[in-house]
Amino acid sequence: MNTTTICLCILIVSGALACLSLAYVLVSLISVIKRINKLLDTADLTANDFRDAVKDTQNKLKQLDSPVKAYSGVLNDGLTKTGLSVGLGVLSYFFKKFQKRGK
Repeated sequence: MNTTTICLCILIVSGALACLSLAYVLVSLISVIKRINKLLDTADLTANDFRDAVKDTQNKLKQLDSPVKAYSGVLNDGLTKTGLSVGLGVLSYFFKKFQKRGK
């Protein structure tokens, strides 16, 4: 064996090791990409759940808006007839409710 053959064998072995190292890096990269994809799916589901919760909260606030406007007349300085009647209705309802509990 001469020197050229020995150098050629070393070059072939180092090339094979470089190919194996590259394959290992690519397999690791594929596994990382799969984990990132699962994480993004989870983040998307969380964002959708959050969006649904915000929409639900907004709908509930809209439903509460009209009763609040009706009862706000009671708290005004000049009690209007509507505000006064609503306030008296609410008070009589609570009075009857608590009266039934006492029995």
